[in-house]
Amino acid sequence: MVPHPPGRRHSHDDCRPATAQYLYELGADADRIGYGGRTPLDIAREQGATDVVEWLSAVATKPVSGSA
Repeated sequence: MVPHPPGRRHSHDDCRPATAQYLYELGADADRIGYGGRTPLDIAREQGATDVVEWLSAVATKPVSGSA
């Protein structure tokens, strides 16, 4: 679990990059095209998770949908 400063409410947004990296290290496919033809990078962009977008951009190898 990611620690957070005292007096500050825990936000799941704080955990997203660490969770993504943990899953990747366990063998999750950062390039998987899943439901709706979207990759994890597509979903991170849709959710405004810029920290995860930056990290996935570094590890993903397949072109993302909508880019050409």
